Amino acid sequence: MSSKKISLPSVPKNADRDTTVFLQSLKKAVEKMSADELVGINKAVQSYVLRSSKKIRADLVGVIGDETGVGPILDKIRGHITESELSKELGTRIEKITSNENAISEERLQRVADVLAANEAITQERQDREQSITDSSNLLQQNIEAEALERFNVDEGLHQDLVQEIQTRSDETGQLISDFNGIYAQVNPDMAGDTDKWAGDDSYFAGVWSERSAIIEKDMAMSKRTDGLLSSINDNKASITQVNKTLVTKNEVVASQINRLAAQMVGGYDGDDLSQVTSGLIHQERTARATAVEGLAEQVSLLSAGVGEQFDSFEIWHFNKDKDGWVNGVYANGWINVRTETINSPVVDIDGGMYRHVKLRIQKIGTPTWDAVLTYTGGSLSAPEPEYTPEGFAIVNFYMEWTGTITGFSIKLASSADNLNYFKIDWIAVGRPSPGASHAALLREEKARADKDRALAQSITSLDSQINGDGVSSSSSIVQKLNTTAGKADTTAEDLSNLTSTFNNEVMGAQGIVARNAETAASASAANASDISGVFAQVNPRMAGDTDWLAGDDSPESLVGVWSERSARMESDLATSQKFDAVQAELNDNKAAISKESKTRVDEIKALAEQTETIRSDFENNAGVMQTQIEANATAHSALAKRTDTIQSSVGKNTASVKTAQSAIDGINAKWSIKTDVNGVVGGLAIENDGRTVDFIVRAGSFAIQGQSGSKSVPFVSYPDGTIIDGEVIPAGNYLDDTYIRRASIDTLDIKGNAVTVPVSAFTEGSIAVGTSYKTIQSLAVPSDMGHTMLSFSAIFNFPGYARVQSILCRIVKGGVVIADNIEVFFSEARSETRTSTSYDPAGHNHSASFSGGTYGPNGYQSVSGNVTVNHASTGPHSHRVDIANDNRNAGTFSLSRHDSTGVAGIYELQMRVSNGGTANLSQRYIHAMTMRR
Repeated sequence: MSSKKISLPSVPKNADRDTTVFLQSLKKAVEKMSADELVGINKAVQSYVLRSSKKIRADLVGVIGDETGVGPILDKIRGHITESELSKELGTRIEKITSNENAISEERLQRVADVLAANEAITQERQDREQSITDSSNLLQQNIEAEALERFNVDEGLHQDLVQEIQTRSDETGQLISDFNGIYAQVNPDMAGDTDKWAGDDSYFAGVWSERSAIIEKDMAMSKRTDGLLSSINDNKASITQVNKTLVTKNEVVASQINRLAAQMVGGYDGDDLSQVTSGLIHQERTARATAVEGLAEQVSLLSAGVGEQFDSFEIWHFNKDKDGWVNGVYANGWINVRTETINSPVVDIDGGMYRHVKLRIQKIGTPTWDAVLTYTGGSLSAPEPEYTPEGFAIVNFYMEWTGTITGFSIKLASSADNLNYFKIDWIAVGRPSPGASHAALLREEKARADKDRALAQSITSLDSQINGDGVSSSSSIVQKLNTTAGKADTTAEDLSNLTSTFNNEVMGAQGIVARNAETAASASAANASDISGVFAQVNPRMAGDTDWLAGDDSPESLVGVWSERSARMESDLATSQKFDAVQAELNDNKAAISKESKTRVDEIKALAEQTETIRSDFENNAGVMQTQIEANATAHSALAKRTDTIQSSVGKNTASVKTAQSAIDGINAKWSIKTDVNGVVGGLAIENDGRTVDFIVRAGSFAIQGQSGSKSVPFVSYPDGTIIDGEVIPAGNYLDDTYIRRASIDTLDIKGNAVTVPVSAFTEGSIAVGTSYKTIQSLAVPSDMGHTMLSFSAIFNFPGYARVQSILCRIVKGGVVIADNIEVFFSEARSETRTSTSYDPAGHNHSASFSGGTYGPNGYQSVSGNVTVNHASTGPHSHRVDIANDNRNAGTFSLSRHDSTGVAGIYELQMRVSNGGTANLSQRYIHAMTMRR
């Protein structure tokens, strides 16, 4: 809104005397105003207008002009309002909050995804590290065992030995001292009548040994001690190993220690998958290293326990001596060799509802073509080709949907095979998994490193447990990675942690995650801290026909999450802080989310605080949203506080919104508005205060005021655009009921159905001649039956001729009956004078006199003057009488009023006649009646 001032005259001290001059100046000032300059009318002028309103309307019309009135001023006011920013803002559509502007933005979701990815990465790192340590530990153990067993090599039979080796060496380059001590026991039994040792063992073995060595060379000194305990039966082993080592060179000093406790039950498994065996492992490595420029300390420990899949078998065929009743195939050394033939089970009695798993351990020889199928009375089932170990071993699983009692079944493995390409079957079992394969591990890795420029400390801790079997796969893990660094230029700290639980079965999959990523950093010029943490859960029901499904998929059917993000940053000329909290739930593409984001920023030119809170729900194509945005900012020259609240609902293509906005700007402007938008139809109300004027605008198809008592009365209704009610067209305008107006200025009065007053009038401009008899000069039909009636009569008259006496009478006739008679409305009579004198003059004499005056003739006003002389002869004594008389001609106006309270409608007639002076002409003949409705 423009702040331009318009120069107006000051308030006159004497309002009555100076009204005309003031209003003329006001008129000129108003005419110069543009639509946005009405604010220039100051309070003094407003006050004067109120005081000067006591003047009758004729004064105002006389100054502004009959053709001007209130209309042009109203037009300017209307333009000022409709073109104002406040009005335009009320008419602007409320933008739809789309899915791209959801409660949680895509950018925010990506950051959360990055945190989850980072936590997934450290989880994978933990798994890889655990496997690497396990493999390294196993390899170390194998090498130590192999070296020890090389010193003790026996044939079949029973042996007990004590082995001791001592070696010394000395030459120009150094000295070597080594000491090896061992105690061993081994048994290799042969079964009665069996030359192939079908028990599957090469030895029963137990051993204890110790190896010590010391080496000194020109620029190196090393000492090492290895202690081991090992027991083994049927490939099931238990061992304890400890390796201690120190090393000194001219460049570095190293001390290391490895401790290992391991136990393993292999059973009949020939592969290297730890999930298929029962094992326990404790592995610990510690290293300390120092050089001229840095120091390093590391410690790694792993506790691991695993149980292979436990299978509750109803029936198992080991084929130890023969085919155990199976038909077809070729038996050889505990195996049934099959090519393309089908082998048939013996007669069985299996509860199909309880035992649905059929397992085979096979070995693939050559390259037969896989085509496995299990057939029983009532159906068949194919099995995918399994993954083989390097030696060709694999486990085949059939999960049968059979029911009732199963009395037999058959198995076929290959569609193409020959003598060099075939399958060997080790055993066949029917049963159920119980309780399932399981694995648990605790990994801790710590590292500290320092040199002259940088120091580093790192810690990784991992707990992991899992179980698989009976159609169930479940696992839980906790991983935490801590990292700190400090240097001459900067320093950082990092905390990544992840808690995950995953459950999958044949019907449902579920996953819960708690993740956190916290970082701090500082340098000479800046400091930064951030923390993102989240809690997530998702459930994925398996769809019909879904064979490749796990909890944790990228497109879950259901998901809930709660997370928080915090960050703070400080630089030399900038400080920022930010916090974001969100909760989200998703089920079958239907979503609900709540988010709140707070942000502050201060720099050299501005201070800013912002907050956005959003609540959103989406179900199919329908959505409900509530959003609040708050902003406050300040600079050296300005300040702003603003708040916007929006609620919105969308169903199909329809959208309804309500938006409330309020702002305070620079201490000189305050604004508040509320508007609604339904599919583009916008309305509302707004108020703005700029320190000079207060504008209040309502944008609505109808506007009404109703009392607070609950009364159904509506004294005021406005329809700016008109409307239709019950089929009746309501014209645009304002509608008032029971309204009291002390004073009103109205250009045109048009009251529908004469609802309040009944103004009627009749007017004839032309002239009519009236003589000595009454003649009707004007008539008017008046609805006096509606209430009390005030009547006004007026006309202009003139006499065409001169006469000493001129007069006019009138009477009022209603419905042909005289109700007022012989009212004298004009009378004029010229004055006359008589003079008498007595004289005696024998000689005679003359009388003379002069006169002057004026008269109005055909040529206008004229002056009249002259002399009068009377001659008289001598007659003696005598007297004189002189009469002076004037004729006159008149013209003028007359008016009279009449009150009618009879309550009877009728036709009023104004009749006139000339009682003296001949005839008169009458024009501008007017009757006006105002009836006040009862």
